[in-house]
Parts: sequence; C-alpha cells; structure tokens
Amino acid sequence: MSKLPELTLTKAGAAMLAKTPIGSEIPVTKWRIGDGQLPGGEDPRDRTQLVNPVRELPIASVENNGNQCLIKGQLVNTVMDEFTWRETGLYATDPDDGEILYAYGYEADGAEIPAGATQLREIEFGVELVFDTAANVTAVISKTLIFATLEDLENWQSKVVDEAMSRIIRGDITTALHADTGEQLTTDDGIQIDAVRIL
Repeated sequence: MSKLPELTLTKAGAAMLAKTPIGSEIPVTKWRIGDGQLPGGEDPRDRTQLVNPVRELPIASVENNGNQCLIKGQLVNTVMDEFTWRETGLYATDPDDGEILYAYGYEADGAEIPAGATQLREIEFGVELVFDTAANVTAVISKTLIFATLEDLENWQSKVVDEAMSRIIRGDITTALHADTGEQLTTDDGIQIDAVRIL
C-alpha cells in the first residue's frame, strides 16, 4: 500500500535546534521531495541531502500553537512525469552552516504519483514539530499555493460584476458597447460585463 514518507529530525536539525536560544526563530525555507532509495542500513538522520530529489516546493503554511508547529507543503503534479515519492526533506537556515536538511523522511515502497498529463493530483502534506517550550517557527509562505474553489470563483465573479454595475449607476465610470449586439459592455477601466439588452 502506498504511503508518504514520515519525517524525523536529522542530526544537523537536532544540532541546530540545540544551539537555538529558547524563543528564537527557526526559519524553515523549503521542501524537497524525491524518489531515491536509501542505501541499506543507513540511518535517515544522517542524511544531509535527498538521495535523488525530483522537485523543490515552497512552504505552504506554518501554524505555531503553543509548543507545537505544523508546517505544510503542497504538491500539484502539473508538468511532472510519473515517479515514486519515497523521500521528503524539510530545509531550514542554520545561523552557522546556512541552509541544512532539517528533517528527512523515507519510505521504501513510497507512493506512486502519476504523470500530470495522465491524472492531475493535488497532495497536501506536512510535519508537526513538538518543542519543550513555545514554538517560534517562521517561513516565507508561497502565495502561489492558494487554490480557489468553484464557489470562491463564482462569489468573486459576482462581487466584481456587482461592484462594476454599482459604479456605472453612480456615474463613477462610463460604458461603451463592445459589440453591436450588446452582448458585452466594457468600462473605461477595462472591466468587461456580459449584458442583456432590454428594449
């Protein structure tokens, strides 16, 4: 049965955590996922890089809650070939050593991810870190990972149209017919509105 890798703190991550003063920030930087196979007998905590990374992903969200922190990532397999997801790595910035592999996960069988052209997949994943004291994990969050639902898009479209019509009625903007048949109105600031001409 396919399974995503479960992460554990690397030795480099543990060393970074040990020298981080209580309450200081732990700046996580990115995710990497891979399909490499861990050499037999190797301790995952010894890893400093993935065996074979296939994609780098930005941090999707960081949620600090008391002494716990949930760090999430998101994979969308657009323009990707089929691969077996065996490795997951979370990176952070060490004040002395620069960017390090903070946490690493390996699953020998892994999870089969189809090619994006065959089957589009969206997978949310993450790791929960637990600290002795209050967590203070920071990250630069990627705004490109915000996905709107169909309801969100419909609400947004309705709001834009309502606002444009309100501005037309108030006289804030003028309109000109974009087509002789009146199917579309275009405001002077570029907003296009589908319209029905009532005679």
